[in-house]
Amino acid sequence: MRSLAAKQRQCTCSARFRTEIDLKRHLSDHAEQRRVSLIRTLFSIANHDTPQIRERMIGDLQAEALKHEAHTEADDESSSESDIDQDSDGDSESEGTRAEALVCPSCPRSAPFPTRQKLRRHHEQDTECHEVCVFCHVSFKRVRKFKRHAETCVGDSERKRAYMDETCKELTILSDTKLEKALRERKKLSRDESEQAANSVERAGRNPRAPKRQRTRQRHADNATDAPNLLPWAAPTAIDHYLVRSSGAPTAPANVHIQNQTLSLSTEATEAVVPSLGVLEEFDAPLMHIMNSVPLETYSWPVHPYDGNLPGNDPAAYRLS
Repeated sequence: MRSLAAKQRQCTCSARFRTEIDLKRHLSDHAEQRRVSLIRTLFSIANHDTPQIRERMIGDLQAEALKHEAHTEADDESSSESDIDQDSDGDSESEGTRAEALVCPSCPRSAPFPTRQKLRRHHEQDTECHEVCVFCHVSFKRVRKFKRHAETCVGDSERKRAYMDETCKELTILSDTKLEKALRERKKLSRDESEQAANSVERAGRNPRAPKRQRTRQRHADNATDAPNLLPWAAPTAIDHYLVRSSGAPTAPANVHIQNQTLSLSTEATEAVVPSLGVLEEFDAPLMHIMNSVPLETYSWPVHPYDGNLPGNDPAAYRLS
């Protein structure tokens, strides 16, 4: 298994790499160098009129084309095999995690890229730089624009050409490093947020001070003061006036009002509430005033303490002094 993985990380130029990212970076650098070398060779062939030099340059161009074809095949094989490795090694990862790993962390774009290589190239457009072309003296602020310009802008100075190639390599490494760092930070932030949410739910479940649902117990209906929807009983503050018959005996009220509720009293109840007043038929006191709670001080009649015996039928006992 290790030999197979090592073989997959080996380029056709016999170069070995520890990771797939290093291999892809090597292939990408080769592709850029091949394009620059091809353009340079074509310009050289066009500027030379000697047939021998042209033939030699054409031979070099053919060798470069064969080398380019070999690297292209290696790039395709590496892409397909790396996809297989990712599928076999990342069985525990979900599809959402894989898609999130292919989303650019430096721009508002939310759609994932189909491959890692396309994400790297896109990230070069978002990576800032401050480079100047040594041939045409044009300044650039994005890595991708500078690398594209370096592929087309050529000159006769080999020293300047080597400087441009080396600058492109450094900018590629810079962009890839920033991309890997941003992806790690985003993954760590997502993991921390998930752990924080899980801890919040766990703390809420263990918190004894968390609000709980309270059960309402209904009180027994026998307790009139605690029963719902019932008002407390209040004693009546006034008694209806007793009516006086023609014979002088008062009659009990027909109705007694208690808190807006009318309770009709029967004849038996009336007789039970109001005792027989036959002893008072010959009583000459102002009965109406007495029944209406007129203060006793208004009349100067003696008040004797109750000795437990009922008064007799003598009217003189009730006569005013």
